[in-house]
Amino acid sequence: MLLSGAYAVLHGAPAVVLAVSRGAVADTRRDAEHVSDELRAALAGDAEPNGCIPHVSVTALFEGDKKLGLGASAAGLVAALGALARLRHDDLRAPEVRADIFAAARKAHASAQSGGSGVDVAASVQGGLLAYTLTHGVAKIEPLAYPEKLVVEAFFSGRSASTKDMRARVDALAAREPSRFAQLMAELSREAVTARAAIASGDVAGFLGAVRAQVFGLSALGREADAPIVLPSFMELDGLAQATAGVFTGSGAGGGDIALYMGQRGSSPALRDRARELGLSPFVFERDALGLRSID
Repeated sequence: MLLSGAYAVLHGAPAVVLAVSRGAVADTRRDAEHVSDELRAALAGDAEPNGCIPHVSVTALFEGDKKLGLGASAAGLVAALGALARLRHDDLRAPEVRADIFAAARKAHASAQSGGSGVDVAASVQGGLLAYTLTHGVAKIEPLAYPEKLVVEAFFSGRSASTKDMRARVDALAAREPSRFAQLMAELSREAVTARAAIASGDVAGFLGAVRAQVFGLSALGREADAPIVLPSFMELDGLAQATAGVFTGSGAGGGDIALYMGQRGSSPALRDRARELGLSPFVFERDALGLRSID
């Protein structure tokens, strides 16, 4: 779940991402029924160990036939590369093994997806709460201590959004109005830097304030890019979130998928009731501290 830094992370600002308990599972005892574009890109030109391409399940990252927007393609790719590493008897807990898997997965994922930051790849490999920064193509991943005063509740909007489409609209704005785009990105980047510093120091109130500023910045970006980054329903629920000094926002590129309430205490009954009326359903999750691992 991307808590902070949407879009700004593509321009050098830090993102804050939380790995959650919904994940992908790769099984080398079964042949793949479908090989994703991301895995094909990762295996291009390489001989797979024993000719094996593992079966990958990402069903936990869907609700019925709708994707939740939790990075299913990244998680599936990381799981598959991890399974192949286990066939080579690599230790998935070793930092150098994780670094190699991250590098290979990020490169392949970006190739198949025509770009992207790789923040979902980092969360899939490392787990936990992370600060993620991309500078001149070089990724920096910093583990953060989770502030116990931070409450995160998730809701599924009932609709899936295309990250590639949303990003294309934003890129079109950048080409069409470069100066205005630069101004919007500067504002989002400033708040992303503030959010990362606040959460790293345990300042939950400061973090929430910076996230709220990003909600308004992303709404402005969406209006000018003709992209539904922040849905009207999310803005309405953010107004209700203020009653508990919280914030309501989309997670990631926006347009649907998972939405988040964040605060120092739980959301109000009024917010939860209104969310149900708007078609949002509670999404139960646990934080995942381990990331990539073997489960046999």
